[in-house]
Amino acid sequence: EKPWDFVSLSDTISYLPEEQSNRILERWPQQTKSGAITVIRAFMKGPTDLRHADWTALANEEKKAWQTDVTGVYKFHIMQKK
Repeated sequence: EKPWDFVSLSDTISYLPEEQSNRILERWPQQTKSGAITVIRAFMKGPTDLRHADWTALANEEKKAWQTDVTGVYKFHIMQKK
């Protein structure tokens, strides 16, 4: 009922077909707040061409997440809604 300001998908995206994982942000509710953060942590497979017209990739945050991940096997996509 309240607008989302943070969403985390930890490996959930790996179970979707590639086209669906690339379009996942388009499926977020319209009431998602401006400035909201989405973190996608994918193992083995994940978005290859993440479409995010209303979202900005936070490349520095993605790099920090990868550097601090002790497993070394995850790919991170960290996005902020415009």
